[in-house]
Amino acid sequence: AEPEKYYIMDEMSSILKTGETTSVNHRYELIVDDLTWSEACAACEEKGGYLATLTSWEEFERVQAQMISEEKTSVTFFVGAADREDTFGYAWLEPGVDGGYNILANYNALFEGYWLEGEPSYTGIAEDGREVKEDCMAIIYRSSEGRCYLNDVADDILSEAPSFAGRVGYICEYDE
Repeated sequence: AEPEKYYIMDEMSSILKTGETTSVNHRYELIVDDLTWSEACAACEEKGGYLATLTSWEEFERVQAQMISEEKTSVTFFVGAADREDTFGYAWLEPGVDGGYNILANYNALFEGYWLEGEPSYTGIAEDGREVKEDCMAIIYRSSEGRCYLNDVADDILSEAPSFAGRVGYICEYDE
């Protein structure tokens, strides 16, 4: 039988030891601001946090519930994964972790079925018809389906889709 949910090792270890995921005491701040992924990452660090990394179903569901409760379901929020060069070449890495690990592999395993159809695609078509590299991670809410999805997007969403002005944001995560 297939399990309903998968966990990465750190989360499984925490659940077995404490009964809770590692993020149980984390706090999330949903900020609407037309920044790039890189700028959002730096902004979270300046605030004493980091761009949210969703490493469990519970964390994904808490962020989704917060988007709904704060009435921010029309915003595309950057989260913490990007295709950045490391010593081994390019890999989707968790920000703020030296050397990182390939968080995209975790997202693919953990959140199968929670990607927009055909994603991650690594490229997209801008509103003006240009092909763009999509190398950053975002979470969006689809009202028609009543849930969030992951999507790969450009570092600068507004260069790809200027119509998103005022509907771009990022999620800072704080360990508390």
